[in-house]
Amino acid sequence: YSPSHQEILKIYEEGVYQNPNVRFDKVSEDEITKIRKNPKPSHNDITRYKLWLEQGYISPYTGETISLSRLFTADYQIEHIIPQSRYFDNSLSNKIICESEVNQLKGNQTAYEFIKNHG
Repeated sequence: YSPSHQEILKIYEEGVYQNPNVRFDKVSEDEITKIRKNPKPSHNDITRYKLWLEQGYISPYTGETISLSRLFTADYQIEHIIPQSRYFDNSLSNKIICESEVNQLKGNQTAYEFIKNHG
């Protein structure tokens, strides 16, 4: 929300850039510049962006690259790995970004149950 929050996000982003396991070849510089220029990101936008960086731009359920241009649309949702209704954990460590259709299909299953049942 404030310049200090944006600075914290930039520090976080730089830490992810230094991670050798994250692939950046699938993300254009224009997409990264666009998100950096947003002067008033919402809390939800920041959460989506952090999760997107942490996941290396990849949807964990489909393996598809998540385009930054679609990240903030209804095509993607923040999803609980262990459903909040079952575990009551709303922390960042229990969240990922995935396709909206996949999140709907997953429903109240844990990530493990969903992958086991749907491949």
